Amino acid sequence: MSKQYNTEGLRQYQKKLNSETQEKVLKALSKTVRSGAKITVKEVAEKAGVAIMTIYNNPNLRERIYQAKEIQDGQDIPKAIKEEQTARIKELQGIIARLRKELSDEKSNSALMLGHLEKATSKNLELEARLKQYRTVVDFRKD
Repeated sequence: MSKQYNTEGLRQYQKKLNSETQEKVLKALSKTVRSGAKITVKEVAEKAGVAIMTIYNNPNLRERIYQAKEIQDGQDIPKAIKEEQTARIKELQGIIARLRKELSDEKSNSALMLGHLEKATSKNLELEARLKQYRTVVDFRKD
């Protein structure tokens, strides 16, 4: 008779450990990038507190580190980000200036339309009063 073991608990525990390890490695990678230190598997592993082989055995983590290293080797990230942000800020400032002008134009147009509406309302009231007078006169003559 063979024994059957319930290994589901072990699987879940291992999955949790893997997830925690990945999180630690990605945080360590992020810290390494922000600090400006040279990105290497060894550096990230030491900061994450994991073995180098842990990273080498996980293709996703290994690839993320290699991508960050390629980016670091290829360009000055903070400078590139700053230039991109400056360009975006200028673009947004232009949009804001255009929208402010449009808003100002619309306010002027609204004020003008309000003036026309008030005149029309006044004229309408005046005409209604005159119509009422004429109806009174007509009704008086009918009797």
